[in-house]
Amino acid sequence: MHAITNFSHDLDVQLLSSGVKFLPWVGARYGSFCGRCSFLILGESHYSKWDGEDHQLPKLFTRTCIEEDVCGRCSDGDHRFWKNLERALLGKERADSGWCADGGRPLWDQLAFYNFLTQALSVPGHRPTKLQFRDSQAPFESVLQALRPQRVLVCGKDLWNRGMGRTVAHLHDDIQAYTLREGSHAWCLSVRHPSRWLPSHELISAFIDNPERAANLLRNGPRD
Repeated sequence: MHAITNFSHDLDVQLLSSGVKFLPWVGARYGSFCGRCSFLILGESHYSKWDGEDHQLPKLFTRTCIEEDVCGRCSDGDHRFWKNLERALLGKERADSGWCADGGRPLWDQLAFYNFLTQALSVPGHRPTKLQFRDSQAPFESVLQALRPQRVLVCGKDLWNRGMGRTVAHLHDDIQAYTLREGSHAWCLSVRHPSRWLPSHELISAFIDNPERAANLLRNGPRD
């Protein structure tokens, strides 16, 4: 199997000890998105019930999902979340398979992905509790400090409004930043959930180039 993370075993152990339950996907060329950017995509949750059965999800579940479903271009299931993400990131239309022709491994090798909630929900439509969001904040910040992303795409307004906290810089209600240990900023852009909406490629491109430019786009009207 392809090496699905450039993390060391020791760093994985560190994240698990900090409360992370599902280790993040880190592409083999993470830090090179658009030729220069360390880009983290933040989802909300995994789901533990399918085919009528409850499943115990392993710590590598996030990595397995991307390796098998996204990089493997899985034809079973809807996968709208991943397909819309690829369209938004690449600015490309889907092929007959529903996946973008330029997506898959070449794209995801440049990205990192982490699901915010440390506890899986049962099925789509079940909403996290306030306690689940609160308990997931410290593990998320551990991932943030470990990956040191320049940009974070936050998938879902509910996640943004209920889960995110302790930002230190504000350009727009949907564009804020965390401070990393070395003093740099990890800028975050919130978009509506890609399973139901197609985020704006124009907005994401502007955000990667300059968060202030993306904030100006948002001030002139909704573009996500």
